[in-house]
Amino acid sequence: MRRIPVTATTFAVGVLSIAGMPSLCGFASSQIILSNVAAFAAAAGRHAHWPLARTFYVVPMVAEYLIAFS
Repeated sequence: MRRIPVTATTFAVGVLSIAGMPSLCGFASSQIILSNVAAFAAAAGRHAHWPLARTFYVVPMVAEYLIAFS
């Protein structure tokens, strides 16, 4: 820690992130992505063809679902 404080600090942040600490795990960004996808699909569904809007909703949802297991 005394010799390489920057590396030690970034390592500690990485460990806490992998451990799932609430402010570091990325849950909030995932929820923001999903809420924006849902809002976009709802707006596109009113103004475009529904299969296209469904694609813009399903693809990010599947990606977020797979990311949760990685």
